Amino acid sequence: MDREATTPPPSRRVKSRRKPGGNFTEDESAVIWHEYKTAKATGRRGDVKALAAKWGCNRSTIRDIVRRRDDRGTFKRMPAPGRPTVMTPRKVARLRNELERNHYDVPFRRLAEVVGASKATVHQYMVKNDYAMRRSRFVPGLSSVQLKKRRDFAKKHRRNRWVGHVDVDEKYFKKTTRSSLKVPPDVDARAVTRIPVHHKSHLPQVMFLTAIARPDDRCNGLLSLERVAEVYTAQRSSKNHKRGDQYLKDCTMTQARFLRMMKQVVGQIRRKMKRHKFVTVQMDNATPHKVLDALERHVSRTHMPHFPRISFMFQPAQSPDMNANNLGFYKSFDAVVQRELGPRVSADAVAAAVRRAWKVYDTDNLTAIFDTKERVMSLVLSSGGRNDYELHARKQR
Repeated sequence: MDREATTPPPSRRVKSRRKPGGNFTEDESAVIWHEYKTAKATGRRGDVKALAAKWGCNRSTIRDIVRRRDDRGTFKRMPAPGRPTVMTPRKVARLRNELERNHYDVPFRRLAEVVGASKATVHQYMVKNDYAMRRSRFVPGLSSVQLKKRRDFAKKHRRNRWVGHVDVDEKYFKKTTRSSLKVPPDVDARAVTRIPVHHKSHLPQVMFLTAIARPDDRCNGLLSLERVAEVYTAQRSSKNHKRGDQYLKDCTMTQARFLRMMKQVVGQIRRKMKRHKFVTVQMDNATPHKVLDALERHVSRTHMPHFPRISFMFQPAQSPDMNANNLGFYKSFDAVVQRELGPRVSADAVAAAVRRAWKVYDTDNLTAIFDTKERVMSLVLSSGGRNDYELHARKQR
């Protein structure tokens, strides 16, 4: 790369515009080396000073570039001596031993004490050397029998696009804290971020049964949302109800209650999925769900010629990743619920927020979730039925 030569006055010393040693690129160094060799071949040995003035560096820089090329055949610089590295091999060994001894769950403060360096140094070393910093999570344990059933299920549905298919499950919804509140400076942050509750370990939670399907041009995929609750009549007057008032009281799921709620789901399927001749309903094999015989009798007894034929099936045990609800719907839906809920934490407020979120939920997410379920079948097969596959490729640093 040619630069315009600047010839300083003879009475003034040339000042370097670069650090001694030069931060030249390899192309620039090659040009400097070629110019030096050309001048030497023509007998002009004193042109080092002119080259230094032309390139705006010291004469020693020119000599270093020529020496590196002649001695090592490259323009790259060797590591220069200076401040010794803090993370020596011995300290790195102590770092790895401390991590392995504590199952990789060690705070940075403890690591800094063991290694003998600052927390920032330890963190910088781990980031530079691609240490994975991830939160541990619970996953279902799988036996050999369960692995085989997962493989068989994935093999059977490997090419299934999950059209005319409904996934059913239940979930508890409750108020959760968020660490990313954006509070302006003129607002009291303490008042905004504090949520008064009776006890932080006993927050009001509400269970809902959901039934979802892949959206199409006639159905948005949101089939049924039912609160798991019973209607109670107040026996006496209180601050919440008057005597004789009827109100909903949350309860646990039982087989009789699940059968009654599934009959409502069947009615929604018949109303919203008329275009399908066959519809399959999938659920997990929890104890309250083991009412398939009663469900099939109800479907056959109430079947009409214009209704789709509905069948039921269980997913493999310990396989929440094979149900679209647990695979991605509940996580995305709960984010909408928290936005709708606000600072209120009562059970009725949570239930009302869930119903509002059901109306405003972006159903395009359902298409992506069922596409992901297709990919899960292939990943389960390739991993031998295990659940430790990488669903999404992680970004490389």
